[in-house]
Amino acid sequence: AAPFGVNAGLMHEAVLKAKEEDKKQCKLLLRSYARLSHELGITTKLHLTMGTGHIGELVCEYVKSHKIDFLVMGRRGLGTVSRFFLGSSSKYCVEEADCNVVILKHAFGPEIIHDTTKAEVICAEEEERQWRIKEYERMLEEEKKTREEESKQDLENVKKMEEEERHR
Repeated sequence: AAPFGVNAGLMHEAVLKAKEEDKKQCKLLLRSYARLSHELGITTKLHLTMGTGHIGELVCEYVKSHKIDFLVMGRRGLGTVSRFFLGSSSKYCVEEADCNVVILKHAFGPEIIHDTTKAEVICAEEEERQWRIKEYERMLEEEKKTREEESKQDLENVKKMEEEERHR
């Protein structure tokens, strides 16, 4: 087996590659929505964007900063338990957005087909998590060494000052 650092580095690269592939898929999906809107004769200005973080907060901030007056978004159709643990972006936007909001209940648009299995994604995410933990521990160790070196230097400076004081 490869050393942890090598394997984690490779898994980190795999996660970054998967994220980049997801970004490409998102762009394709956004373009397909823009094309469909145009074909349907929707002439109002559409805002299609991507971001990372809590989706509801991102959408509401975008609505506010771009002075959007009408928001249309879909929902994932989570059950009660899943919604409790994961939250609901659409519900958040209905309650927090500074505009009227319409929620589409059913899926709309082309299905996205992924080339990895759910088990592979879970494995890659766990490897990434382990790598981050090791990096955090390494950072803490470096900070501890730095503090110890600074403490030694401070102690030496104090001894030097005391010695100078004795010579006076």
